[in-house]
Amino acid sequence: MKKLIFISAVFLFASCNEAIELKDSKSIKKNIEKTEEKISYENPRIIGGASFGIFFQTLYKLGDFNKMLAFTSSESVEKHGKKRVMEFYKTELDFGYNIEKGAISEKIEGDTVTLSYNANIMATNKVIRVNVVIENDSAKIVLPDNLRDFPS
Repeated sequence: MKKLIFISAVFLFASCNEAIELKDSKSIKKNIEKTEEKISYENPRIIGGASFGIFFQTLYKLGDFNKMLAFTSSESVEKHGKKRVMEFYKTELDFGYNIEKGAISEKIEGDTVTLSYNANIMATNKVIRVNVVIENDSAKIVLPDNLRDFPS
């Protein structure tokens, strides 16, 4: 009889534990869905917890060139052509070096925001600048006339 009670108790505790875990995982999923917010791309100073320069560099490091093109200003795409900009991103751009997490300064001139970052390029500390405009509620990169000057 003692064995039967002991076995019943073990099964009871085991089944309660699984039910609690299942309930907890459902409530966690609900909480994630409730708290998950749509990322806003209209503020170049902070996009998903980072500044736009960091966001754009992450796209480069991931090789997501289509998304990089989507976050390039229409003026730049019209000036250089979609094919040329894509070729530049894929084969010529060298944007894989370390830059600090946040812009050290910003300068607003008309519609253009210039974000400045401390960068470490080949063991040399430099300041790089990224020009950004807001188009259709999204921050977008403005490429210079000479693409090889990006980022300046």
